[in-house]
Amino acid sequence: MLVSVLRIITKAVMPQNNSGIVASAYLYFSVSAVLMVACVVGYNVVEKLPVMQHYKKVRTTTIEATYLLDYVHIDKENDALVVPKSSKGGKLDTKKLVSYRHIWKKIQGLALSVAFIYVVTLSIFPGHITEDLQSTFFGDWYAILLISFYNIADLIGKYLASHKIFTTENKVIAIGGSLGRVVFYPLFYLCLHGPTFFQADSVVMVVTFLLGLTNGYFTVILMVLAPKSVPLEEAEVAGFLMVLFLLLGLAGGSMLEWIWVL
Repeated sequence: MLVSVLRIITKAVMPQNNSGIVASAYLYFSVSAVLMVACVVGYNVVEKLPVMQHYKKVRTTTIEATYLLDYVHIDKENDALVVPKSSKGGKLDTKKLVSYRHIWKKIQGLALSVAFIYVVTLSIFPGHITEDLQSTFFGDWYAILLISFYNIADLIGKYLASHKIFTTENKVIAIGGSLGRVVFYPLFYLCLHGPTFFQADSVVMVVTFLLGLTNGYFTVILMVLAPKSVPLEEAEVAGFLMVLFLLLGLAGGSMLEWIWVL
């Protein structure tokens, strides 16, 4: 959203020549650098918040309780519980006990769905939208406005899902909705090659808005459902796998977008 706002401002205010483009680039990368520093600082600060410390303690206690139940045994001779200890500071090493394959079987549908979301999105946006779609009314503002519409919709979708205003915890709905986004391929094809109705600026903007809305909404739904689909001690690994497949989707979508533009 911030990038879109900056681009609209620089497009409206700065001269559209080499000096204006250079100034816009400096502004963009300066703001990006400030945001990156703020993220690093924020990440380190948030770990020290009481609420984060509380849930880290809850997670640690749950993990220890789970694995202790699995690994303690009774010493009948001394009538006592015996807990095996690892060589790492006398603490039970639980990391090696988490099976990636076991967790993958539980969340594979969710992980593949989040990858598919970004394959669809990145194969269309922003390359196809900015390179192929034209408007006689908006001119060179058209691509900027479409990108802004997408980013606004993506933000709204994430807000709706993360604030539980309109959400679901049904995996079938979440996976089905994510896979159903394949409908954007024929829709954008019609916007480019179809009847005059589909090539209208308003129709293209609505379809672009829906692309962003569903992208943000289903991304949050899937990323929330995956850690909830496994025991607490496996949630961190589940989250890691979801991020991995999100990145694979980004890479795959970018490659498809390049082929489509060509």
